[in-house]
Amino acid sequence: MNFYQNILNTRIQAVNATYQYQTSNQLDTIQDLGFLQTQYRRLTTENVQTNTIKSCESPNTLDIDKAFSLLIEWCGQLGLDSIRLYMDEWPDKSSGQPSKDETVSCVVGEDGSSTAVTLDPAPQESAGNVVNTWESKQTRTASATCVTSGRTVSSTATASYTSYVSPADAVTQAGLLALQNAQNAVNQYAKLC
Repeated sequence: MNFYQNILNTRIQAVNATYQYQTSNQLDTIQDLGFLQTQYRRLTTENVQTNTIKSCESPNTLDIDKAFSLLIEWCGQLGLDSIRLYMDEWPDKSSGQPSKDETVSCVVGEDGSSTAVTLDPAPQESAGNVVNTWESKQTRTASATCVTSGRTVSSTATASYTSYVSPADAVTQAGLLALQNAQNAVNQYAKLC
């Protein structure tokens, strides 16, 4: 089994960009703070609970095995200073206190002073603004001449691509990937024939 167990899902509301507050009634309060600093949070996950799901890969449960890794996903801006992973040879009952979601936005000014404000979601973050994606699947063929026999050989490959730019970009990028795969395959074969 190769999957991650979710041990923390936290919303952080750090205000450090104009678009987050430019339409708010708190505009003057925030602008009085001057240049907004980046912010720091320490997040603590809960301890992983013993899971009863068994795997053909290991006789142990998900929290008892020979190797571990962390997968961190986010949207927006994020920088990581450090990550610590603690493990016990024989786990005890969980007592971790996971970090809570933030309900008000925190703003830190250039002199280090801070304030908490309640902001409406920025227009860019509202539910009505859906991020569009376009997918394309393309097939391309490449040909080459064999080194020893002089025969022409061909290879065909298919590739898919998801674009956040436009449908035309999805088609172009999928076509380039398919052509690259076809050329790699035909070049390998042309050396051997």
